Order: sequence, then structure tokens, then C-alpha cells
Amino acid sequence: MRIRVAVVVVCGLVFSAGLAADEKSDQDKIQGKWQMESGMRGGKALPDENVKNTVIVIDGNKMKFTRTVDGKEQTREMTFKLDASKKPKTIDVDIEGKPGLGIYTLDGDTLKICHGEQGDERPTELSSKEGSKVTVVVLKRVK
Repeated sequence: MRIRVAVVVVCGLVFSAGLAADEKSDQDKIQGKWQMESGMRGGKALPDENVKNTVIVIDGNKMKFTRTVDGKEQTREMTFKLDASKKPKTIDVDIEGKPGLGIYTLDGDTLKICHGEQGDERPTELSSKEGSKVTVVVLKRVK
């Protein structure tokens, strides 16, 4: 009887440890290189040139945007903080000491981020309505 209980306890611990190892935070899951797939601002699609030439590399709590325009590479780095416990999930970005408030969804290899301009209130939904200053971007993980 004691052996059975010990086996059950050990199996339970091994199983729960495996689950804990599989449960990564969103912060862990978004690490890596992302290609912009689409984007909208003020209800209008972002120019194809901006979309297809934009790559974001996430390393820790830092984002590095790289866009190639007319053969010239432009980069911008910023730090960010995620809060997956909120509904919708939030992302706060620090751009040169100024906060930018947004929301995001992460579904496998697709990351969607919605934000206004610096100093604007946080959006409440992942949409960019006509005439707004809200931008929504869809990113796909580069494998």
C-alpha cells in the first residue's frame, strides 16, 4: 500500500513539474524575431512597403524595430512591460522616456499589438477605427 501511494505521489509530482515547465509567460513566449504581416492606422492599411520591410527583435524586455526604406536601414529601440493578467492584456512601451500604452494578443506565432500615440489613453479593443490615432499591427514569428 505504501509503495502504491509513493508511486502515485511521485507520478503526480513529475506530471505537475512537466506542466509547470510548459507554462511559459507571455514575456518568454514573445522572445525572438517577428516580421510585420499587416497593419492599420486610423482605419487605413499601412503602406505595403512599411509592412514588408519591418522586423522586430524582442530580447528580454527590449524591442528593436528595423525598417528598410529606399535601401536605408532605420532602427529604433525601446523597452516594454507586459501584463497578461489584465483583460485585455496590456503592453506598456517606454520610448525615449515617454510611455506608450497598448494592448496585445498572442496566439502561437501571431502577435497583435494595438496602441495609440504617446500620451494617449490605452485602447480597449484591438481595432483601428477611421479617423483615430490608433495603430494595430499583426506580427508573425520568423522561424
